[in-house]
Amino acid sequence: MIDDPKIATAYAIEAVRVFDHLQFRDRMRGAFGPQRQRLVKATAPKQITLQKPTAISGADEAWFDRFYKPDTEAFRDRVVFST
Repeated sequence: MIDDPKIATAYAIEAVRVFDHLQFRDRMRGAFGPQRQRLVKATAPKQITLQKPTAISGADEAWFDRFYKPDTEAFRDRVVFST
């Protein structure tokens, strides 16, 4: 038994919050039905592949070279936001 009304109120609010959250999760689980698996597969992120270094890939310039060319917006942005 909790005698302090403030503590009893805090426990009651937390119990209602947990109940509401679990009810929400249950309703969301049932909202999609059998179509849920297709929805999850359709929205799954694509696999990310990293670029190889310029020396290995033979590319003309690296992705960051545009930030070091003077008189470009990317150069000014790099200088302004790096200080």
